[in-house]
Amino acid sequence: MSVIRISLNHQKHLEIAADLAVSYLRRGEIIIYPTETCYGIGADATNPDAVKKVIKIKKMPEDKPISIICSDISMIKKYAVLDNKTKNLIKQFMPGPLTLILKKKNIPDIVSKSTIGLRISSHPLARLITKKLGRPITATSANIHKEPPLYSVEHLGKTLAVDFVIDVGRLPRRKPSTIFDTRTKKIIRRGPITLKNLTGA
Repeated sequence: MSVIRISLNHQKHLEIAADLAVSYLRRGEIIIYPTETCYGIGADATNPDAVKKVIKIKKMPEDKPISIICSDISMIKKYAVLDNKTKNLIKQFMPGPLTLILKKKNIPDIVSKSTIGLRISSHPLARLITKKLGRPITATSANIHKEPPLYSVEHLGKTLAVDFVIDVGRLPRRKPSTIFDTRTKKIIRRGPITLKNLTGA
């Protein structure tokens, strides 16, 4: 396991970390990276073999959907079906603490069967990695299935066997993103954005 420790205060550090992360992802390897909530486990979401590694590392059921992070709305359009209402939600609330469940396209079934949960991360490094990769990455939390998520990578080696880790120190504990199913118009997980915010958008 390779580890890079960086400060988020310098764009040069972000670029170096993102370039290294992308080099691992393109080889089908697995990374741990910071998000706006907790540390996440990243794989190229279009690579079924890489996603299988994530499932094995987390010891999670194969039929459990995995959400993804995209860099911008142009990338979302490649991997999900959008209507005008959904486009407006993306423009208004992303990047930010919102995950939308949409009908998927060009995403392997090992990630999710017919729909996909996705967001544009407000964390600059997570967004830069997806932009440089040119494809979405998995956004599942860095933990064994059903165990607490990681806000620090200090004891990582004892729990998760990944290829590359980006350590930016201890992350502040924040509410997870709101998960909104665009088909049923229901909140699947409560977060900072309310149903009234979404349905009134």
